[in-house]
Amino acid sequence: MSRVLEAIVSGHNRILMTLATGTGKTSIAFQIIWKLFQSRWNLSGQPSRRPRILFLADRNNLPDQAFNDFTAFAAFEENALARIEPDDLHKKGRVPTKEAADDPEGAKARPTKARIKLGDGKERSIQHMLVTSFWHPDGRPMSSQQFIELLYGQLPEFVKDEAELRQLWSSPYTRRKLLQGLEEKGFGADQLAEMQRIIEAENSDLFDVLAHVAYALPPIPRETRAQQARLYVHSRFTSKQQLFIDFVLQHYVSSGVQELAQEKLTPLLRLRYQHSIADAVADLGKPEEIGQMFAGFQQFLYEPAS
Repeated sequence: MSRVLEAIVSGHNRILMTLATGTGKTSIAFQIIWKLFQSRWNLSGQPSRRPRILFLADRNNLPDQAFNDFTAFAAFEENALARIEPDDLHKKGRVPTKEAADDPEGAKARPTKARIKLGDGKERSIQHMLVTSFWHPDGRPMSSQQFIELLYGQLPEFVKDEAELRQLWSSPYTRRKLLQGLEEKGFGADQLAEMQRIIEAENSDLFDVLAHVAYALPPIPRETRAQQARLYVHSRFTSKQQLFIDFVLQHYVSSGVQELAQEKLTPLLRLRYQHSIADAVADLGKPEEIGQMFAGFQQFLYEPAS
């Protein structure tokens, strides 16, 4: 198993591992998958997200055995197991996608949705996940629905209503404190980022995850938020400050709300001004004024829709 993991880390993308019947191939395969999943290994080479792993076998009894073994360690949705008909392979010459396996005619070749209803009576739509990657603070695996229900139940400990959530999120200082509190309760940045994918809001802000779960608000793309902020920025900052803010907004749109953290200010200044902080001060004002500008414009990203 160690040799397989070393080969994967070394960049080998085709690895053959042979063992005799009854020596535990399924259990070993699971251990390899588990280590890759927990270490956030993926094709990018950066531990930015957990990988999606397809366990493929050529006999019906083998996936059944694997499914039973795997569910002893993690929670799976009922439809995680899919049968691929031989005719599909003959027709296409390749393994079809999960959606194609479930629906050979292609009528359902789109992500399935599940709807959940929380305590306020409003429904939330989420992608129907094949495998959960959420864990309860006590160590138990959770489905995406259970994670949302838990988050919904604990959010009132941090914010009393939508207005307070916007207020806290609009400042990098209070936003960091809120995120730290959520992480201590088991709702870390990685889990919230995974929720973005489940509610199909990868291009939105983490604010939208919280607002969607707590108040059933539809997610807003970061690009739309940036365009909204530019309208306010235009009349409140100098032309050179506007250029820098626009530079920050470009990073926000491409990478997410982490680009708005206060500790990101100096790296952004160095990047924008080619490591010349003196030039940044000449254009934007004294260091404390730059800090106020950086923190102050962010409120305009989270203004409620008129």
